[in-house]
Amino acid sequence: MRKIAVLLSISALALSGCGRQADWPPRMGRNDQTVASITQGSELTLQIPKEAKVEYSGFQQAFVGTFAPVAGSFEVSGGKLISKVGDIQKEAMFKDWAYVYAAGDKKKVLGWGPCLTSGEVIVSNIFVRSVPSEYMVENRFDTEDFGPGFTLIRLDPSNGDRLCIWVKRPDTGMKVVGVSDFGSGTFSGKVNDSIDYTDLVLVNTAGYIGTTTTFGDKKFVRQKEGWFLGTKKMSK
Repeated sequence: MRKIAVLLSISALALSGCGRQADWPPRMGRNDQTVASITQGSELTLQIPKEAKVEYSGFQQAFVGTFAPVAGSFEVSGGKLISKVGDIQKEAMFKDWAYVYAAGDKKKVLGWGPCLTSGEVIVSNIFVRSVPSEYMVENRFDTEDFGPGFTLIRLDPSNGDRLCIWVKRPDTGMKVVGVSDFGSGTFSGKVNDSIDYTDLVLVNTAGYIGTTTTFGDKKFVRQKEGWFLGTKKMSK
C-alpha cells in the first residue's frame, strides 16, 4: 500500500506540473488553430499607416531631458495601428495618451506616447518578453494567448483600456521624423516590438512595469520583479 501511495503522489505532481511551471505562461489555446496557419519565420510587424496617422494637439512642456504633454491641455484625436503576422491582421485605434515614468516614481516623467483604446493588437508574448526595469507605463487591457509566441491584446474603451506606444526623443539615439515639440502635429511609422532595436520612432510598451491585464478570469500586474497574480509572483 505504501508503494502505491508513493506512485500516486508522483503522478499527482506530474499532472500538476510541479507548481508554477504548469501555470506559466498562461494559456487558453483557443487561438491555436488560427495561429497554426502562420508559417515558421513569419515576422510580426506593427505599422501606423500614412493614411491613418496619429493626430494630436495641445501643449507640451519640458521635463528632465524630454518634452511631454501637459495634462488637461493635450489630446490625441485619431490614428490607427495595424499588426500583422503571416496572413493574420488586426487593427486598433488611438484616442488617448499616457506618460512614461521612471519605475516606482510617478513624479519623474521620462516621456509620453499615444494610446490605443479600441480594437485588437498582436504583440510578442508579453508574459515571457524581457522589458526594461527602469520604465513604468500604466497600460490596461484584456489578453489571450495567440499561440506560444504571441499575445492578442483586446482593447475596450468602455473599460478604460489603453496600450501606450512610446514616442522616443532624439537624445535616446532613436530617429524622430515629424514629431512636434509643441502644439499640434501628426506622425506615422513602424512600431518597435523588440526592445533591443533602437532606431525607430515608436516603442510598444505592452508588458512594461505598471501594466495590468485580465487573462480569462485572472488579473495580472507587471511589477519590477515580474508578473504577479495578487501577491503571488507568477513569472520566473
